[in-house]
Amino acid sequence: MADLLHVRIVVAAARCRDVVEYLEQSAAAFNVTVQSDAFRQPLGDLVQLDVQRDGINAVLDELERLGVAEEGSISVFHPALTLNDRADEVEIDEAEIVVWDEVSARLHQAVRPTGIYLAFFAVAAVIASAGVLYDSPILIVGAMVVGPEYGPLAAMAYGVFDRDGRLLLQGLGSLLAGTLLAIATSFVVGLLSRAFDEVPVPYATDNRPLTDFITNPDTFTVLVAAVAAVAGTLALVRDQAGTLVGVLISVTTIPAIAEVGVGLAFRNFEDVRGAAVQLAINITCIIVVSVATLTILRRRGVRKPASRTPDVPLGYRGRWNATVPPSTGPRRHRADEGGRRSAP
Repeated sequence: MADLLHVRIVVAAARCRDVVEYLEQSAAAFNVTVQSDAFRQPLGDLVQLDVQRDGINAVLDELERLGVAEEGSISVFHPALTLNDRADEVEIDEAEIVVWDEVSARLHQAVRPTGIYLAFFAVAAVIASAGVLYDSPILIVGAMVVGPEYGPLAAMAYGVFDRDGRLLLQGLGSLLAGTLLAIATSFVVGLLSRAFDEVPVPYATDNRPLTDFITNPDTFTVLVAAVAAVAGTLALVRDQAGTLVGVLISVTTIPAIAEVGVGLAFRNFEDVRGAAVQLAINITCIIVVSVATLTILRRRGVRKPASRTPDVPLGYRGRWNATVPPSTGPRRHRADEGGRRSAP
């Protein structure tokens, strides 16, 4: 069974010839079809094709270089099943191929500080504050699951990795907004607990053996944060939400934020300092290790696209089925180290 992605392109008529010429030369493109004047708003042609996963990044890069996205659009779909014997002949591990544009788009959506995003931060802070006050690891774990802070952290890491300053700043802004809101929420929970004289015994007596790890970071803090960053990055690039839940439970960010807020309310500055260090260690480890993991994944995913079988005609996989005029001659492309095909 071939792991093919379906690509739908809306392209201006003036650029369609270059696009189709490239696709006919690309060894990763299958089943290329063209419909002239298929769109009225914007005016353009429709090009559809299937692409092998190992070649999708090179294809998307070249389409962007040709200016397709400036006047049209590029959409990528994941078919549930594609049967193609010719694509099956290419022996590669498709599971290791990352569609980088897809990851970037996902992260750009995750860093928007919407009302729902901030609400999740506030709810997580309330649950974590209760966990801190009652020395309850169950509540701490629940707050970790609810907290949305991993999205901005992953966006910051990807911004550093891809040299995307805009994404980095958006992630930082979203993280700061959520963190400040969570600290304020936990501070209010602490103040209300004091005002109504409802301070739980564990916090009042400073006897919290089950949650004191929040204010006492150690070597395992670094180890767990680093391993969680690796797992989170792998889950992110493969869009595996189930694995990501486990990562959220492993990262001590929301509990540390709640500890800071509650500590300020009770003027327990020693715990505030310990929780701040815990938070800084987790954030630093997640970003640094995530960048390293993304770099390794990209290097492993750099492959030279397979050449076309010599006895297969050029138009076999990408024959035009519309009235678009054919190319007047073959257009040669060369592959650089990143697998991208470009005109000499």
